Amino acid sequence: MYPMIDTVTLWLETRDAFGVKFLCDAREQFSLETGEVSVFGSYKNLRVHCNSSGISLRGSLSKYELGDNLQRLTRGKVQMAIERLCDETLLNWKRAKVYRLDVGTCLVVKQPCSTYLKGLGELPRYQRCEQGESSLLYTTSTKALSFYDKVREVRRKQERLPSVFEGLNVLRYEMQFRNRLKDVFKVPEILAETLYNETFYIQALSLWRDSYFAIHKQGKLKFNPKMLVGLNVKKLESSLAAIALKELGEREVLAMIQEARKGGLLTKIQAKRLKAKVRELATLPAIIEPSEAMLELDAKVKQSVQFFR
Repeated sequence: MYPMIDTVTLWLETRDAFGVKFLCDAREQFSLETGEVSVFGSYKNLRVHCNSSGISLRGSLSKYELGDNLQRLTRGKVQMAIERLCDETLLNWKRAKVYRLDVGTCLVVKQPCSTYLKGLGELPRYQRCEQGESSLLYTTSTKALSFYDKVREVRRKQERLPSVFEGLNVLRYEMQFRNRLKDVFKVPEILAETLYNETFYIQALSLWRDSYFAIHKQGKLKFNPKMLVGLNVKKLESSLAAIALKELGEREVLAMIQEARKGGLLTKIQAKRLKAKVRELATLPAIIEPSEAMLELDAKVKQSVQFFR
């Protein structure tokens, strides 16, 4: 499977928002503070919000065009989805501003999804949050990385699971660009028609790939008597420290450092240096080697972006 553009939030400035004919389940909302009237509703799988300034639309382009987000929405199909939306609603969505963008794919993996989530460690400048055994989230003020068991999510929402995925372990990896997209992509503006621009499309998918590989992976210990040959005292100390860290848990030690920093027991510089040392020991190549699960996931992410289209 290849990464693709999925969920978007679009905003189209228009004075005719209240005159649209495609809205379903429409309901009005009146603000007592401002006196402004808003209309909320839906169109197919998309959520719609209208006010006097314009109309916003949020939802999965993949589900809109293909019926689900388990299939691949190619760059050409992104264009088809936007153009079909224009035709069906009689609005020029090509010129709508993009305020949120998700890029993701479903990876069929050999082991249960929880195995891979446990192997994903810290990500610099992101807050890591486990959400049960089947979901993992990394967040900053502008972006988020989400990993979760797609089959479990489909069943929880009581949606249709394509027969091709029956009996398989399917790990969903999404990168969510939640706000300030112009700053993230370093462009003056991002419109709906920008989403199928080749340069932008490749940039978005590259960010998806590079963000995954910036995550520190949990490895497994590799230490035996043969490795003592030619080992000096300093390397032995580092090796033993790496073993102790593995037993304690990298995330647990980093959390302790963060707690000490918040409690005023460590300065910002001290905490930064301690975290750097923990991450160094956690990836010591002579002692820690990648697990089979992480090597498999690395290969699948690399394969996903071999051919940009």
